[in-house]
Amino acid sequence: MKEFPATLKYVTVWLVLGTLVFLGYRWYEVQQQRERISFLKDSSGAGVLHIKRAADSHYYLPLQINGQEIVFMIDTGATRSAISRELAQKLRIEEELRQTFNTANGIVQGALGKATLVIPHGLDMQFENLRIAILPNLSGEPLLGMDVLGQLRVTQNAGILKLQAQ
Repeated sequence: MKEFPATLKYVTVWLVLGTLVFLGYRWYEVQQQRERISFLKDSSGAGVLHIKRAADSHYYLPLQINGQEIVFMIDTGATRSAISRELAQKLRIEEELRQTFNTANGIVQGALGKATLVIPHGLDMQFENLRIAILPNLSGEPLLGMDVLGQLRVTQNAGILKLQAQ
């Protein structure tokens, strides 16, 4: 039986090590995300979702959209929640109505679709047939906009964003 060449052995070892480092980092990111979210009761007994600001100064919240858990970036400057066209296709959200959107990056042609959005983590709020923007070139996480946030009491203090049912 013939042995692998030394170079191939070294390449294989480095690929395995690189993969393990990558997977370890992804696990660490997921743990950090989970630790940034807590559900507490305020003095009146109402449930309040506490979200710690991430290292990039944004707030992120894992939500369920059409049954899939997806991490959204909270964007109080967005009128409507938005997802990429690629994610819409993955979640089987149909583009129902073509529309022009005025975004932070300028005017964009996109579409509206309908989705079911659930905020778990103790709030357990569900938004059926939510009209969501489908943007062709949205990069990064989907955006949770004021169409949803406007139905919550939202406060921010000292790097903590608090969401509470109204």
